[in-house]
Amino acid sequence: MMDCKTLLHLIQLYLDGEANNEQTELLLKHVNGCQDCRCIYEFETAFRSFMAKKMNEIPVTEQEISELQNKISEQIQINES
Repeated sequence: MMDCKTLLHLIQLYLDGEANNEQTELLLKHVNGCQDCRCIYEFETAFRSFMAKKMNEIPVTEQEISELQNKISEQIQINES
């Protein structure tokens, strides 16, 4: 059984298209059984979709993207505490 902290990393791999078949299967199985992780997964998916649309409208630098990712990671860590 996968723990929720490991799942957070797998969500990122999956959404980046970097998860292998085994990781994808573990992720989807866990998300189907854990409401908290399902909410995080749905948020991340919606957020990435929103950002992809916005990035087509307004140029964003790699540094801005990196800073945003760091802030999101920090917020997730705060919420886990």
